[in-house]
Amino acid sequence: MDLTHFTQDIFRKLVDCFARPGTTAPMPMLAKVNINGLYDETMSVVMALLDGEVSFYIASTNEQLQKDVRMLTGAKITNLAEADFIVIPHDATAQQVESVFHNAKSGDLIDPQKSATILYEVAPNASRNNFSLQGPGIKSKYDIAVGISQQLMEIRAKRNKEFPLGIDLIMIDKQQEVYAIPRTTVMTEVAN
Repeated sequence: MDLTHFTQDIFRKLVDCFARPGTTAPMPMLAKVNINGLYDETMSVVMALLDGEVSFYIASTNEQLQKDVRMLTGAKITNLAEADFIVIPHDATAQQVESVFHNAKSGDLIDPQKSATILYEVAPNASRNNFSLQGPGIKSKYDIAVGISQQLMEIRAKRNKEFPLGIDLIMIDKQQEVYAIPRTTVMTEVAN
């Protein structure tokens, strides 16, 4: 499959995940793209979403990682507060992750679409927490178990409080699966 058809296939899967929050889509990998420091699945998503019209930020001290992504996509490197897309690698520190959730742009009332989408790599050893999802695209509620903390979900909820402002979230794990959680979806922790 050529790159154009590959990225179109990935984009369709992402749209389907955003339309049905909590459902997963298998994320095929592009064999030719291998960036040290990011999952292959993440690079598939990055190749589908980033181009010369958008900006991005990677929550990492590895400057080479940002240069490699810019070279492959043509997207502009920028700071955290101005990035359209923010990638959180699986080895990011807790401080880096919290900083992203606190400081990602959430748009404004005139242009709510000028917000960030966070691509969050779930660490392979992350403990899974149970959440109940409610909102558009979910019949009543949908339960999932994902490797993200309740604390981050509380920060996300505060950032998404004034709809249509907010941040969208794509969670990517090493099992080739992707979850999309739009700003309209409410996540509530479910006791184990």
